[in-house]
Amino acid sequence: MRKKRCLCCTAGSVEPVNYYSSMLEMVRNYLDGNIETTVYEEQLREMFTIYAYVGFTMDKLIQNILRQVCIVHLNFTSKIILL
Repeated sequence: MRKKRCLCCTAGSVEPVNYYSSMLEMVRNYLDGNIETTVYEEQLREMFTIYAYVGFTMDKLIQNILRQVCIVHLNFTSKIILL
């Protein structure tokens, strides 16, 4: 399935006061797999310029937290099954 380009934050369509809410919407879409990484990063750079790294690291942090939660859950489940 081809990922869609996020249309919520194209150049000039979002007012600066709405950047934060647009970023949160993009993070949700990115984590759901609705937009590609390059589109996500490009649009964050367009809105936040050099401060966009916060958005890049936020998505990576969320992905790592979810990965660790899955590992802990699987290990706990495995230990229960072995008992």
